Amino acid sequence: MKMALHDMKRNLMTLLARELCVHQSNLQKMLTQTTTQLTERQVRACLARWFITVGIKTAFSSHLRVLTSHVLQLLLSALVHSQQFTSSTVARLLTLFSHRYRLQTSLYKALTVAPADVTSQAHLTSMDPGFVWDAAPLLGLLTEDDLRILLGNPDAVRAWLRHQHQLPETERPAGLPADLRSPRDLCDLLMNIPLLSHALRKSVPAVWEHQQSLSMKVMGRYLNHELGSYETYHEEGLSYALKWKDLAFDFQTKLGMDRQTALRAACRIGVELRRLLDDPETGREYERRKRRFPDPWGVLPFWVRSLP
Repeated sequence: MKMALHDMKRNLMTLLARELCVHQSNLQKMLTQTTTQLTERQVRACLARWFITVGIKTAFSSHLRVLTSHVLQLLLSALVHSQQFTSSTVARLLTLFSHRYRLQTSLYKALTVAPADVTSQAHLTSMDPGFVWDAAPLLGLLTEDDLRILLGNPDAVRAWLRHQHQLPETERPAGLPADLRSPRDLCDLLMNIPLLSHALRKSVPAVWEHQQSLSMKVMGRYLNHELGSYETYHEEGLSYALKWKDLAFDFQTKLGMDRQTALRAACRIGVELRRLLDDPETGREYERRKRRFPDPWGVLPFWVRSLP
């Protein structure tokens, strides 16, 4: 993993271009809170804070989707009992959507851009099949404004934590920090997404309920999704083919291509996509695969084999 982090650092500019080429309002606020020119360390700290807050919020949403969606739980149960996938295979499929995966991914990104004096304090420890690491140095960069973004009302959370620590140890959640004064306190709460969810539900229920509502809306879009007609698919495909210049921009920012190479590659893709869409066999194959359920495209076995 250290080699992977070194590789991310070597390709830092490409990573930042890919992540930040679209407008990010919260990041803009971080970078424009002062009218004076920021130092490199301040810019790096802002980028790291942004990745951390995005990671925690995304992980929290992922946790709520799995926790509150009974339909998803039934689907997972059906997969396990279908005799097509074992419980371990389903667990591997879930890894890419789990709150731990999303949280760690954002923390890795934060680690690549954080100031050197912060990254030097982060220590990785191997633990089969992956590793664990201490994120407290990174969380020490968070400000009170960041905590308001994450917790809604940090003071209410602090008051609830203090009240919990007045109770006998057996009557409060395990691992609960006494306050949020230190990076270690922040790490104990914010890196433990189930514990964070419990704390918000008890101390700031309006924030928890709002996040739950957003998560359920997202799940609703997935669960109620239906494949449209080929005519609709054809129109969407043609629209995408006509946006080959946008694709060329992606090639430049994400793959590091020069402008002319990116334009030629994107143009070829647009032409090939139009040829494929205009082929009558494409429409017939679309309708055949549309009738297959629950994996109309037959890609799940290939995806499973590609997982670690």
